[in-house]
Amino acid sequence: MREFDTWFVVVTGDANLGDDEHVPGVYAFEVDASAEPSEAVSAILDEFHRRIGIEELDAFDIAVVDPQGRHQVDEEPSGVAAIFAGRVETTASTVARD
Repeated sequence: MREFDTWFVVVTGDANLGDDEHVPGVYAFEVDASAEPSEAVSAILDEFHRRIGIEELDAFDIAVVDPQGRHQVDEEPSGVAAIFAGRVETTASTVARD
């Protein structure tokens, strides 16, 4: 049976357009536990942008946080799938930072 890790996308910033008021928050994604971090980040960001429409992307900081609370950087496209697990009802401060 495949194992999955929970990763997070943390979005901060001010919505300058009314259509973006829903964007700030913390979102959870399930990713195959055997995926390389760079693959996971790419898959997560692809799925995030597919599901969450953002009118003014420059108004926000978008960070991917791994299961250990470390911020990760998108380095290359991946063939790994990320499963959107939903918006987390919490604040960005509950996700650890380096």
